Amino acid sequence: RDYKGCTPLALLCERRRDHLVAAVALLEDSRRNSSGVNDVVNVNVIFLRLVGFRKCWEQMMLLLQAHQIWENNGGGNGDLQQPQLPFSILHAVAGMGNDCPLLLAKVILLLHHEQVYERNMLGRLPLHEAAASISFTMPATSSSNENEEDANTYLIRIMISLYPTSPHIHDERGRFPLTLGLASGKFWTCKGHINYANIIGKNVCSNSSSSIQRLFTSAPMALSVRDPVTRLYPFMIAAIATMDGNSIRSE
Repeated sequence: RDYKGCTPLALLCERRRDHLVAAVALLEDSRRNSSGVNDVVNVNVIFLRLVGFRKCWEQMMLLLQAHQIWENNGGGNGDLQQPQLPFSILHAVAGMGNDCPLLLAKVILLLHHEQVYERNMLGRLPLHEAAASISFTMPATSSSNENEEDANTYLIRIMISLYPTSPHIHDERGRFPLTLGLASGKFWTCKGHINYANIIGKNVCSNSSSSIQRLFTSAPMALSVRDPVTRLYPFMIAAIATMDGNSIRSE
């Protein structure tokens, strides 16, 4: 991050904001007017209609792949034993939490919505990755709106709507999205996010509470299942999870 807290991807997306806004509008319009999946516009059509978008899109994909490689090699958690996962664009974006700009998350989900059903080598759906992501911080850009839905909340909301039973699915370690979300340090209420952020000096989106609420309301049964990794019930995990989740995620 730079001194303002922005990542290279956030800066690139801010610079190309007009392209991303146009791409979202193009994809949403195509989705409304299409009669089937094959009629939906793909990224090549966007390249033809938006002059100069191809180069910035390639740069965005390169930064996404670099982020996933960084995560696979331990990221900031010091866990170097993570398997090297093949690149999956929706898994990569979901795993970034709010480090992925909202407009880019919208474009990728519109382009690759079919990937909500795909599991990676850890048996995780993109929903698992979004739930497990650390999602307190927001890139500080000039166009940020504190009342706007953040990328993590948006992805979880749309992925559940596309695949309603996904919150009931556990990964290969037996962990449900709700469990992963609580272990990552996500709070139930907006007040919890804001109070914690004030203590540690971070920025949060005012809507970031709704991801846990959606995971719970979509799969309330997960609250009664003991986590096979920590042997704790979800309410216990919620009580002890830290900001970066190290006390939960590393066990």
